[in-house]
Amino acid sequence: MKGLQVEWYPSGIENTFPGWSALQLRIPTLQSRCKVQVKWRVVFGNNLWVGPRTDEFSEEFWWCRKGLINWPNFVKTELLRQ
Repeated sequence: MKGLQVEWYPSGIENTFPGWSALQLRIPTLQSRCKVQVKWRVVFGNNLWVGPRTDEFSEEFWWCRKGLINWPNFVKTELLRQ
């Protein structure tokens, strides 16, 4: 998807559990009333796969109106240190 941005927060965001990191996808501006289904996963090296996950995005949905898909409890920070 052209214009897609990934933001990783090693210490989490507002609703993240203690000891977890968070991830946000910034979806580019879409045509009005357009819906997109995003199937995604994140791979760290050869040993740590997180996901897969499927999210439906539309600017009409109140929870992603700003173009963000949040994964507040993405992966435990201690796993990333190993």
